[in-house]
This record gives sequence, structure tokens and C-alpha cells, in this order.
Amino acid sequence: MQHSILFKNPGYYSAFPLILSNSNSKISVIFVSSPFHDHFGENFACAETTDFGMSWTTNINSKKINNESTFDDGISDLEGFAAKSGWRAFTNKLPNGDLISVGSIGWEKLDIGQKNIALENGWVVRDHPQDPDKFIYVNTSRLFVKRSKDNGKTWEKDEWIAEGFKWVLGFERGIVLENGTMIIPMYGLKDDGSEVAFVLRSKSDLNEWSLVEIGKGDETALVEVSSNEVLAMSRYTSGDDAGYLLSTRSHDGGLTWSSQTKTNVWGFPAHLLKLSDNRILCSYGFRKSPMGIRAVISDDGGLTWNIQQEYILRDDAGTISAKNEQTKLTGGRPSSDVGYPVSIQLIDGSILTVYYITLEDGITHCASTKWNL
Repeated sequence: MQHSILFKNPGYYSAFPLILSNSNSKISVIFVSSPFHDHFGENFACAETTDFGMSWTTNINSKKINNESTFDDGISDLEGFAAKSGWRAFTNKLPNGDLISVGSIGWEKLDIGQKNIALENGWVVRDHPQDPDKFIYVNTSRLFVKRSKDNGKTWEKDEWIAEGFKWVLGFERGIVLENGTMIIPMYGLKDDGSEVAFVLRSKSDLNEWSLVEIGKGDETALVEVSSNEVLAMSRYTSGDDAGYLLSTRSHDGGLTWSSQTKTNVWGFPAHLLKLSDNRILCSYGFRKSPMGIRAVISDDGGLTWNIQQEYILRDDAGTISAKNEQTKLTGGRPSSDVGYPVSIQLIDGSILTVYYITLEDGITHCASTKWNL
């Protein structure tokens, strides 16, 4: 296994990497990077590799100001559009060249004077980690679809309320089915007090969208196992099944879903990848000692997982970030600051997995591991 660092800076909290583009010449990754414990996507950075993860260059930094973003020269269209759309959105380039971004509005930075109104509305409210006396972050139930036909210079945007929900959060790991249908995983709190995982699903023409509930849990990974057959693996951290990934399946492109079953995979959240030999790879963070990053393989489309042959990519994590102020803030909790892997298969058949991790020095950073099955 070859470990590399995407970006590590003693003054920054860098986490939640997402692979945006993958070609034979360049792999691009966008991630949160802030001078504070940023779980809101206030600041982004981009890194790229031209040697399949052996080394990385952080070439772009962006800072969100009043929910808008500014960028250095040289940012690609897709990277720029993704950062502008926000952390809680799935961004994709369509075959005709259009850019589309779909998800929840997510965390919004508001003046502290609006805190009581936000609480009365039942929104999720968090203190700002850097300026808790000036700002709050809130999350509502607003969703959006944004589309650009000129490489992100201008775009058309539709925004609406997810009826029946107090708040929703998108999970940016959406997929595009073979027939063009887009499915974006989400989760939220319903008006009746239940927390559920669901998907935002398009028709193949991308002009109509619907919400489809898939079960309990929150952050969910998706993969198209075969034509129109979709596997979902959801993080679940309460109740008797806490920590074990929950599995459900759709045979009609995400319109209906089977009942959830508890898998034998402990870890969260997951990322799913269909390999070139049609096996399914599940990568996940492991937050029990020894903490780190792990992966397992399914030979039957995700029906069972070979946990006896678990791949341990990292087992040297478990330190709380030096930037973790959450325990002092509203709704905060301590965290091991490790996980959220995303994997791709390279042209030589090897796997490249990106993730975030905190070692003994307390510097939370993004890293990658190139490895073989």
C-alpha cells in the first residue's frame, strides 16, 4: 500500500474529500479546508494528482463569503461549479456538456440575531466554530436543482421545500444510472419526529424530481449493480443495529426499495464502487480501536460481504483534531476525525482511496492510499 497526503496544514482542518474527475492524465479532488473545525462547507480546496495518487498538488483554494465563492485562476469548470453549489450537492457534467448540481441547500451562515427564529422554526442550529458570538449555521428543508449551459458562468435554478420535513441534508455521493436517471442520497427529520434516509430521484430527462424514502439511517452510499438495479448502504448510529451498515435494494431504478437488512459490516459512512470484474467494493471509516479506513468485497452484488477478508488501509487514526471545538458548542460532540473514504479503480486495476484522518499530531488532513485487491 502506498499512502500519500493530499493536503496537510497545521492551521487547517481538511476533511470530507470527494473525487470530482478521473482521467488517464489527472484525478481531481475537492475537500473542505478551513482554519476551524468545519463540518459546514464554508471553505473548500482542490487537489490533483497526475501520477495516480503517488503525489498531490493543492492548486485551488476557495472561500465562501455570504454563501458565494471566490476562486483563484485555473480552477476547472466542474471543480468551480461543485464548490459554488456547496458541499451537500451532487455535481455532474452531462453528455451534452451542461453542468448540473442537485441537493439540499445545506448549512447556511446567518447572523446570531436570527437564532431564536431558527429554533422556533425547528431548524437545525449550530454555533459558528470560529465566531460563535456573531454567527450561527442553520439547516432547513430546502432542495435545489441548478443547471448551466455555459460552463458555470450562468445557470438556471429551481428551489423548493421538502414537504413533511423539518430539515434535510444531501449527501454528495449521487449516481447516474445507465439510462440517465440521477439518484442523490439524502436524510432528514420528518415533521412526525422520525429520522429517515431517502433519495432525490430524477426522471431520465432530468426535468422532474421526486423524494423516495428508503428506510432508517442517514448518510447513504449508492451503486448500480446491474441495469436499473441499485444497492444502497446506509449509516445507522442508534438502536440495536448501531454501527452496522444497513442495506436495501431497488430493482426499478430507485422508484421502490426493499426492506432494510443489517449487514455484517461495521463502519460508516460507506462508499460503493462497481469494479471492472463486476464485484462491489465497499469502503468505510472504522471508528473502533484501531481506528482507520477499511474495505470489503462482495461477489454477489452486495447480498453478502466477505468480512473475513477485510482490507485494512489505515489503522493509525483515532486522535481528536486539534481544531475540534465542537464539544464547547451547541449540539457539538467529540469526534475521532477519520473516515469518509471514496474509492476509484485505476487503469491498472489497483484502487485509489481518498479519505480524511487525524494522527497523533492532531492535524486533520486529507490523504490517499493506492492499493491492490
